[in-house]
Amino acid sequence: MLAAVGAFVVGAGLAIVLLDRLLRLSLTPEWVEASASVLSFLAAAVLAGFAGVQIWDARRHPRTVAGALLQEVLRIRGELGARGKDNEVPLVLTGITGGVPPDRSVVRLDAVPPKIHSWIEPVIPQIAEADAAIVGLFLKLDLALDNWSARVQMVRDAKRVDDDARATLDNLMSQTGAEGTNYVVAQDRARANVDEARIRLEAAKTVAGTMLRECHGTLDDLHRGLTKVTGSSA
Repeated sequence: MLAAVGAFVVGAGLAIVLLDRLLRLSLTPEWVEASASVLSFLAAAVLAGFAGVQIWDARRHPRTVAGALLQEVLRIRGELGARGKDNEVPLVLTGITGGVPPDRSVVRLDAVPPKIHSWIEPVIPQIAEADAAIVGLFLKLDLALDNWSARVQMVRDAKRVDDDARATLDNLMSQTGAEGTNYVVAQDRARANVDEARIRLEAAKTVAGTMLRECHGTLDDLHRGLTKVTGSSA
């Protein structure tokens, strides 16, 4: 495509030169001179129009790139869910989210944590022409999303330990006719394990909430930068 456009431009340029030479010949008939003048004008107009399109495309390109990147920001924000309030511990969900307020932060254990799509990664450097800081923000977001994924895994592991500890205690408490020192010691140990698992789960949820808000903060910065380039308020 570029080769064809280049050949066209070169051809138009040569046409102008040849027509100009033709117009300078003293023996050239008047009708040929008139035709050559028209053709020269048309060739010049084509070149001017092509140059104008190229300038327009060059100016429009950063806005197009910013628009694509803005859609990626919106997608990631939607998959992360609400950021929650400051110091809010997110809920842990493994399935249906019905009844959860839309502004409540959650850790979805049944969903894959979002990351920057591989299709978008090659596009990011192209925005540097308009605002190089946006490239740095995407690098920051990439690290934050990796850390968010790690925090989700921490919550998943802590939740599994907590579930196992509670199941063990429930099993001991449901036994009928059991008595003796060993049984009492086993119950006490199971209760201690439940308490320890609950503390670890709450700690994992807390650090996950902090990382979730950090991801949203970086998304806010990206949204502001990209909408400034696009000239929109999306």
